[in-house]
Amino acid sequence: MTRARTTGLVLLGLCAVALVVVLARGDLERPPAPRQESHVPGAASEADVARAPSVPAGRYVPEEAAPAPDGAQASGARGPDERFQAHLAAWRRQRETWLAARQGASGEAKDAAEDALAAQRTALIEALRAAPALAEVLWSEVEAARGEEALALGRILRFSRAPGLGARLARRARHAQGAAQREAALVALEGRAADLWLEPVTAAFVEDADAGVRKRASEVLGHALADRMYLPEREALRAPLLEAAQARDPQRRRLAIAALGLDAHPEDGDLERMRALAASDPDPDVRRAALAASRMLLTRIEMR
Repeated sequence: MTRARTTGLVLLGLCAVALVVVLARGDLERPPAPRQESHVPGAASEADVARAPSVPAGRYVPEEAAPAPDGAQASGARGPDERFQAHLAAWRRQRETWLAARQGASGEAKDAAEDALAAQRTALIEALRAAPALAEVLWSEVEAARGEEALALGRILRFSRAPGLGARLARRARHAQGAAQREAALVALEGRAADLWLEPVTAAFVEDADAGVRKRASEVLGHALADRMYLPEREALRAPLLEAAQARDPQRRRLAIAALGLDAHPEDGDLERMRALAASDPDPDVRRAALAASRMLLTRIEMR
């Protein structure tokens, strides 16, 4: 009896020890509870701001831009901003190569340089699509750029669909300090919803003091007339152009006529108007523009 009782006590003790071990192991292997952070949707956290100081609060931060796990930096991992800057540096180097090739390289060398530049441009566009927050990083580069480089960056920025970017570009098209930056904002607005850009682009065409900005705005209006997506806005697109076609400034008339010539849905009256301008405008450049526009409109009318 005593031996059986002793054996039972030993077994009971072993079971208790085993239970303690199992419970302890469960505590060790159980994943820690996620840390709860006070973060208002749409606001930038402190980590966000530290990681991308040039991106304003309120932007959408994609998963790729989340803080890296502990030790990631020590292992050589790079964040999206750093990778984007590397793509941007490569694009700039290749653009210089392409510009040099245009000055006198052979046809094959020019084609190779153009293909390489297109590949770098594609890498930038893919990075923008993957991480919408990088749109503001790219705009900071536009602000620092000059002339054609700013415009080229604006054309890349056109492919970003970062939330709120269209509204910011619309403001910049009107109020950016440099003419090159206003032009870049205009081309970056192309392809977006008309209610985002129609008013600022029209205002830039009618009011901007810089001839290059007015030209770029007229091109945006013309490209929209050529795009079926903007057919509901056709009359709103045409109104400032038709008015400018009668302006005293021959440059404004020429820009308006060139844009109207891109209309994908012309009417017979549009063709007659162009033919009249081609025959009677006092400025030879305007007459040539009207003649070219009338031919384009006639082609479209005949294709109906």
